[in-house]
Amino acid sequence: MNTFDAQAVWPRLSAELRAEIDDLVVARRNIQAIVAFRDRSGIEPRPGIANAAELLQYRLDALLGQEGA
Repeated sequence: MNTFDAQAVWPRLSAELRAEIDDLVVARRNIQAIVAFRDRSGIEPRPGIANAAELLQYRLDALLGQEGA
């Protein structure tokens, strides 16, 4: 059972980390974005790669939605 909720986790991250992740997602540097999230989120236990990928997809969807607005 996956209890990870990217939408709930996102606002709990620092503004600096959110900006970095968004920049990396836009640049399609997904591995670096996953590493940044996992290493610096402060979430315990440390999020898995699948959770990080879910967060990146959430952000990509949100960022693409902004472009279309």
